[in-house]
Amino acid sequence: MTTVEFDVLDELYFITGFDTLQQNTKQTSNHLSEILFGLYQKGWIRCYKSPDQETKIKSQEYFESTCKYLYFLASKKGLLAHNRSE
Repeated sequence: MTTVEFDVLDELYFITGFDTLQQNTKQTSNHLSEILFGLYQKGWIRCYKSPDQETKIKSQEYFESTCKYLYFLASKKGLLAHNRSE
């Protein structure tokens, strides 16, 4: 796990919107989008259209076009990976 992945997961113990996540991690929009998609592919995060409506990501292009409007939460697998990296 990279340092940036660790920092992003550290913010996702509770459901968090893209803008808040970007402010807290100090990442550019494009870089954060890439990191989030990578974490999603690993099964380390879940994506939500609203705080109570989970969504599945169909493709990287779909993710890139919608990620700024999504919410994110670390999955159980992601939390375990995060805690092992400390």
